[in-house]
Amino acid sequence: MPPLNMDWDTYIPSFVGYPEMSDGRLRYYFGAYWIVATYTTTGYGDVRPKGFEGMLFSILVMILAKIHVIYSMGLLSSTQANKQSLQVTFEEKLQAIEAYMVGANIPSPLQYRVTHFYNYIWTRTNGIQSKVLFKDTAHCMKASIFSRISIPHLKNNQLFAHLSETFLHHLSTKMQLTSYTAGEYIKKKGDVGVGMWLILYGKVNLNRHKAEEHNETISTGKIIGLHLLFKRKHCGHTAIAENYVDIFYLTKESFDEVCSYYPKVRKRLDKRAINYANVDL
Repeated sequence: MPPLNMDWDTYIPSFVGYPEMSDGRLRYYFGAYWIVATYTTTGYGDVRPKGFEGMLFSILVMILAKIHVIYSMGLLSSTQANKQSLQVTFEEKLQAIEAYMVGANIPSPLQYRVTHFYNYIWTRTNGIQSKVLFKDTAHCMKASIFSRISIPHLKNNQLFAHLSETFLHHLSTKMQLTSYTAGEYIKKKGDVGVGMWLILYGKVNLNRHKAEEHNETISTGKIIGLHLLFKRKHCGHTAIAENYVDIFYLTKESFDEVCSYYPKVRKRLDKRAINYANVDL
């Protein structure tokens, strides 16, 4: 702390480290410099330029650094605000669903399953369900994404092996991406099957008799209900997701529509389908 009777014209330059400064105008320049330095840095006196050029360069660097920090903080704040907005919307939707289930006297175990499903969807994809992930993409882009995912798995199946890329690409555009949480039914024994399920991720338990006693576990790349593409019939197994499962679902109607454009391929598929006539997966 300087003494009260000290000459401030002498104190200012010596305080900032320039006791040899005699030009009064430079005092104002360096006064502006120290204002910028104090505003943009963590403490007073961190950087001490030795000349006027160094002072200008230091001011430029500090201002640019401050702009960068402000910009980064703005992006972070914007991202956090958007996430909070999405969370509020999701929570309002979940509250509405819970209120409806209570009003409709839905059993508590089923209410828990529904709530668990939405909570998991929020944790995994911020509340966006898998079936609408690529809803806004262009048709060709969506087709490229789906074919890239599904064709390698289809080629590993005897029914679709050695078929043309064009047919498989067209078939992939008709598939619907859907997801199941652990313990959810994919299909139940006795239901009328109307299509096939291609497992993209996760494990599925197949149960012939009781739901709690599984006979087989299948995983990524396996297909359920392949025979249902050719003939509607009752499902012979119950399929339950063991963990989180992503699936491509293809209906018989969509399969028939695609095959109508490829009559030769359809004949080959019908011949191969004989091997799946008695399969009830």
